[in-house]
Amino acid sequence: MIVHPRRRLWSLAACIAVGLAISGCFGGDELPRQPLSGLVKLNGQPLVKGRIILFPVGPTIPGNAVEGAALIRNGRFSIRRAHGLIPGKYRIGIYSADMREARRQSEMSPGKGETRIQDVIPAKFNSQSKLEFDITDAPIKELMVDLR
Repeated sequence: MIVHPRRRLWSLAACIAVGLAISGCFGGDELPRQPLSGLVKLNGQPLVKGRIILFPVGPTIPGNAVEGAALIRNGRFSIRRAHGLIPGKYRIGIYSADMREARRQSEMSPGKGETRIQDVIPAKFNSQSKLEFDITDAPIKELMVDLR
């Protein structure tokens, strides 16, 4: 079967347009999202690896409560505007699994059920966190979180 070059060009253009639409490049949800970046320290030292999750706790734009999350590498994290948070109050949860301990458990008793992965961050900073942060209409330069 011979495909005409114009048809091939239109097919390629259609695929690109669909891909851009799916990835959100043709606009967004039009919420007043704010980018956020920062530094997370544990006992005064940058957290090597982990994740930060921000959960809305106060009133937000009706029907538009959003949460934000990012990976932490060498203490740093960043959330782009496209995935940013809308103005409101957020609870901060910091998580970091101890994979070395999980591997050690698995090696000591292979095939003996699930390996329990322990979080190196105390529960008072994740599942029981009381850390809160306000997102406003003004861009935030940097969020500093020091877990002590």
